Amino acid sequence: MPSSEAVPAKGKWITITGEVRKVGKDTRDAPCLALKTDPPVDSVQCVFPASSTGRLATVTVGSRVVIRGRCDGTPLNAVLRECQLF
Repeated sequence: MPSSEAVPAKGKWITITGEVRKVGKDTRDAPCLALKTDPPVDSVQCVFPASSTGRLATVTVGSRVVIRGRCDGTPLNAVLRECQLF
């Protein structure tokens, strides 16, 4: 597993724009969206607080969204946590 030095944005807050690939919950039952990306990364997983469930109900696959979140994960497993939908 790469160290945090291998992921320059790790721990930093970033804003991204993308097309929704999937709407659902992560392995910890937290609401999340997956955004489409280019290979080799399959998608960017955006994990939201439980209080965002109602707002995410309006998001559909194929929608274009702007999300701000704290960067986590690795270069090949991109994850944003504590996300906000704009």
